[in-house]
Amino acid sequence: MAKFHNIKVEEIKKETADTVSVKFDVPDDLIDDFKYTSGQYLTLKMKVNGEEIRRSYSLCSEWDYDREHRIAVKLVEGGKMSTLINEELKVGDEVEVSEPEGRFVPEIDENEARQHVFFAGGSGITPVLSMLKKILRSEPNSQCVLFYANSNESTVIFKDDLNKLIDEYPVKFQVYHILSKPNNRDAHVSDYGDWAVGRVDYKKALHLIREYTNLESEPIFYLCGPNGLMDSVQTALETARVGSDRVKMEYFSTPEQEPESAEKDESEDMSPVESKATILLDDEEHEITVPAGTTILDAANDQGVDAPYSCRGATCSTCMAKIEKGKAVMRMNYVLLDDEIEEGFVLTCQAQPVTPEITVDYDA
Repeated sequence: MAKFHNIKVEEIKKETADTVSVKFDVPDDLIDDFKYTSGQYLTLKMKVNGEEIRRSYSLCSEWDYDREHRIAVKLVEGGKMSTLINEELKVGDEVEVSEPEGRFVPEIDENEARQHVFFAGGSGITPVLSMLKKILRSEPNSQCVLFYANSNESTVIFKDDLNKLIDEYPVKFQVYHILSKPNNRDAHVSDYGDWAVGRVDYKKALHLIREYTNLESEPIFYLCGPNGLMDSVQTALETARVGSDRVKMEYFSTPEQEPESAEKDESEDMSPVESKATILLDDEEHEITVPAGTTILDAANDQGVDAPYSCRGATCSTCMAKIEKGKAVMRMNYVLLDDEIEEGFVLTCQAQPVTPEITVDYDA
């Protein structure tokens, strides 16, 4: 389980009017613990008006490329932590930061010659920038294509970083900007390269996939951004008959969908029940009671067990644990693979016991 450490803020950089990047000064004795794979995130823990808040922010830096730990935080209306970071955080402040986590990562093979295709929207560019740096440097015979959706020119995060990569890899890297409300839709915006007006709906996504990717070469697709973009691109990929094994996704908010019913044996009652739970965490054993209809995570936190979590929305894997005894059902799941579920892993922020006794191992 990733641990939290007090880390000083080394630099705060204004990326756009409503987004800052934050560089952390990770001390030498923690460098090994904070080594990360491109696409991973850090979880920050802060007190806001006496309330403990945890939020996950993707690393936009790439370890081999940048040798730093930098995240990007976009101001969210009503967002407690994003407001604090954008408006109050200062260089020299200490923040509780977790060791890197996350599964939205590229599989690097320096001998491959393939196409990596990215769809990003808004701040969804954050992990994508890190992955682009890694792939372009590590797979000399591969190509990367980025479709990046924003409102207008001024909201494009990391414009200079992307242009630097274009200059560095002019043959291997192409960027296509899609602006829904450009400041001047008649002008050619040279700073933004190839661009189009509109939103990435199903029709546009399918056009981009068919026009600018080589489907016969079986490219790998990466999706990161708001729900509408994710859903549109997913549907377009299904139409283009792209297998799910070639699509990696990370939602930046919980998908607006009804929880899916879990597949179950009709002879077995899978309704949530009150359960006596044994929690294994950091080589310690805790006994708690999980009320019927309550998630394992909520019950653990309510009863003094500092079980790990971040999003509470089934979109990260911070709270993942293994059911060693008993059974539980998840209300939602957007990150665990089928084989992991078969092995007994659950997202405890979504898992509710369906047996009177259950053993949950966070150390598995």
